[in-house]
Amino acid sequence: MKEIAIIAGGGTLHKKSKLYQLTPYMKNEYLCVGGRTNYSTDLPDTAKSPLIFDSRHFAVKLLILHYHVIMGHQGVEVILNELRQRFWILQARKAIKRAMRYCPICSLRRAIPRVTQMGQLPDFRLKKPQPQRAFVYTGIDFFGHFEVTIGRRREKRYGVLFTCMSVRAIHIEIAETLNTDSTLLAIKRFMSRRGKPQMFLTDNGTNFHAAEKELKKAYEDVNLEVIRQGLCAESIEWKFIPPGSPHMGGAWERMVRSVKTTLNIILKDRSTRQEVFHTVMIEAEHIVNSRPLTYISSSPEDEESLTPNHFLIGTSSILKPPGLFDGTKWNVRKQWLIAENLNEHFWNRWVKEYIPTLTKRTKWFEQNQNLKEGDLIVLMDSKLPRNNWPKGVVYKTYPGKDGKVRVVDIKLKSGIYRRPVSKLCKVECLEMGEEIGSSRGGENVED
Repeated sequence: MKEIAIIAGGGTLHKKSKLYQLTPYMKNEYLCVGGRTNYSTDLPDTAKSPLIFDSRHFAVKLLILHYHVIMGHQGVEVILNELRQRFWILQARKAIKRAMRYCPICSLRRAIPRVTQMGQLPDFRLKKPQPQRAFVYTGIDFFGHFEVTIGRRREKRYGVLFTCMSVRAIHIEIAETLNTDSTLLAIKRFMSRRGKPQMFLTDNGTNFHAAEKELKKAYEDVNLEVIRQGLCAESIEWKFIPPGSPHMGGAWERMVRSVKTTLNIILKDRSTRQEVFHTVMIEAEHIVNSRPLTYISSSPEDEESLTPNHFLIGTSSILKPPGLFDGTKWNVRKQWLIAENLNEHFWNRWVKEYIPTLTKRTKWFEQNQNLKEGDLIVLMDSKLPRNNWPKGVVYKTYPGKDGKVRVVDIKLKSGIYRRPVSKLCKVECLEMGEEIGSSRGGENVED
């Protein structure tokens, strides 16, 4: 460096030099700080006149990382204070922050999920189902438990919530247990009252997995020739969301919250008789289905806000008639035609008023880079402390229709698992070797 030659020759540094305020001098062919603490009897000589290092040198990065490890991966100020006992590094704080990016342990600690942009809604939530009725595409979830009084004892009961993915209506059944038989019985009661859906969407509960296997087996054993006149021969499509991704089941998770809020107001943590409990569940179902899906107009001339009950019972509440048609327009003898047009009217309103409200994204606006196969990741686990989160690599990716990766297979020590990217933290630790190579090419090591 030119400054070293000037100091060695006894010259004076320019005022714009980085070393000017340090009043440097040469000691045993090393550049040292000419400080104001030489008379101190408590400070060691290395702290009175620390060696001056250039932060751009690759060896300084290694030195900083060495002290970073010695000090237990502490922050910038702790490392800086320890370095100042022997060395004076130019632009030390920036150098320490830059060097800490190469620490693999700190990279794991700093890793956070980078969720890609909120995806497009599936097509079955945006089009009129065929046939035009509720619960053609249905999400299922369990909630509870609740206690009911039977004689002198108390027993647990669970709620099984079915939600229409199109019109957001709900249907509630009561299950005695959380096993496969109770799940199948609840589904059978639901289909007997609401019709057979084309698709079920659920989370990854073991009871749902078992139910899917038994339903498939049951449909394989069906004799279509015998029941073709009375039963539908097509099997139900059953889809699971990835494990650990409750946000992908937000359509039914939000409905569970609404039902729980209603039940807390009605029951107030009281144990009731089973008949009363069943009645309360049906009341909660009706209250949630009476909620408005669209904007509530203050004008008396406008139609009432669209609710899920319009698609179930023809009006927002059982206490009010539809009031959309009168005798001057329709023949009283053709009531089926009135019902058909009433149903079509509701679905047309659903397309024009409700579907546009789903356009706006509520979170995850950034278009982050997709995870790639081979990327090092950390799996977020709320049951473990951060330092014990399992580490692995991305084994396989599943891009959506828009090219964004939201679900991947990860390879851990215990096996291969499918998880959403919202639960994965990509570890971005820079390679020191690459930095050293670039530093050797652009700097004079002897400086």
